[in-house]
Amino acid sequence: MTMPRARLTTLALATLAVLLSACSDPEDYANPYDPLNPLTGGSPPNVKVLPGDREATVTWFSLGTTGIRAYRVYRRFEGDPASEFVLAGEEPAVVDDATGRETRGHRYLFVDDNGGAGLENDRVDQFSGQPVPYFYRLAVVDTGGVETPDPAAPPVLTEDSTVYWPFDRVTPSEAPDPPRPEVFVDDLLVLLSWADYEPPGDAALYRVYSSIAVSERAPELHLAAEISIDGTVLADLGNPVDTTGSRQYTDTAFLRDGTTKEYLVTAVDKFGVESSNALDNRYRATVPNLPPKPLAWRIDDITGRAGHFQVQFSWVRSPEQDVAGYNIYAADPSRPTGWRIRKTIRNRSETKFTLTETLFFVPPYFITAFDDTPREDGNFDQEYPPGYVF
Repeated sequence: MTMPRARLTTLALATLAVLLSACSDPEDYANPYDPLNPLTGGSPPNVKVLPGDREATVTWFSLGTTGIRAYRVYRRFEGDPASEFVLAGEEPAVVDDATGRETRGHRYLFVDDNGGAGLENDRVDQFSGQPVPYFYRLAVVDTGGVETPDPAAPPVLTEDSTVYWPFDRVTPSEAPDPPRPEVFVDDLLVLLSWADYEPPGDAALYRVYSSIAVSERAPELHLAAEISIDGTVLADLGNPVDTTGSRQYTDTAFLRDGTTKEYLVTAVDKFGVESSNALDNRYRATVPNLPPKPLAWRIDDITGRAGHFQVQFSWVRSPEQDVAGYNIYAADPSRPTGWRIRKTIRNRSETKFTLTETLFFVPPYFITAFDDTPREDGNFDQEYPPGYVF
């Protein structure tokens, strides 16, 4: 596919800017609001635009600067080749009365819905099929009314100038309906499945958010994974997960029984618009208080003689995160339970032990893994030996 001439020109100029700026004085970058700053042209840095349904949200952060009165947001639609940047609106600066400075770190949010008329949704180029974006850029207005960059003479990246006016772009779109997963729980595992969800034709991926819930209050959720519509795990941002298929997510990042997590699954279309994150789209799941799975163990050797012998045991370390240790049992008909603990090993990493016996016979043995959440009766949470009497 041949790249359009306009895009080639922009790419070439951007490359030139990087090369030239590499030779610039570091002081050129000190003040982002300096109209000669090659990275900003005097506009706020780190501007981000988020697409919505017939609207776009422009966000940026204050730097705690003095002398700023407001910010002006400009918009241009690429769907109209003759269009120019027009004023979309103005956002007053948030100033700390005690210092006279902007409140440092304040996040500005400007929602552009074209004065209530709405922006165009889902526009794509009829030839390339690529999204047709709206471009946004910001200017700063100081307390004297001077605007930087000057919209009447905007900085333009050329071979003679490395200063340009940065922008971000988005294509508005109607948000997909949110998936509503079924929730299944097992030992230290939660499975979310939205197999019945039919994604819209422009859907691109799913996002799974999660967080531990310690009260009835909704916790702040964090992105755990991104899964493409075809099922490929695009990003695993939490602990390791086993995710197979395009419409399910398996969370094994639990350290102990009884842990409750809150989840949100969203769909994202190819324009970057995400389905609702409303509270009624969240789901909670608590992993049950179950014992560790049966342990694979064996007797490797028995040495010595009747009345004094050694039994060498080995086992495969339990992979479960809440395992606290291991119990070695020997059958004992004289005990009410029918078994007695010969050794408790409180080291989940241990995989071998040699037991010394003074019996005149070798009794049946059994080894279990126990976790760090005791049963309600105070006993070990584990798989007990066969025939164990409680």
